[in-house]
Amino acid sequence: MIRRYTLEQAMQMKGLTDWDRLDKMTDEEIEKNAADDPDTFIPTDEDWANAVVFMPPDRKMVTMRLDEDVLAWFMKAGRGYQTRINEVLKAYVAAQIKQGR
Repeated sequence: MIRRYTLEQAMQMKGLTDWDRLDKMTDEEIEKNAADDPDTFIPTDEDWANAVVFMPPDRKMVTMRLDEDVLAWFMKAGRGYQTRINEVLKAYVAAQIKQGR
């Protein structure tokens, strides 16, 4: 479940970080704890060597008419339905290009 908060609400929340304990730790202890955490990902030079900068194409706002049932189907999955429609259209364009159209 995703919960949304205003900036004011977020500023009033108390975090779970034990700042006193962290302040007493050395940099080496912090790095060791981070390295021992299974959720930590520390990228290597090899990871960065394979990295690709991706700039998404600009989007243009359009108005189009869709059948109600088609729109309802996309919308029932929740937020992001316009992005999903765009992805379906991109896949269609790619298939048409592949077929030489």
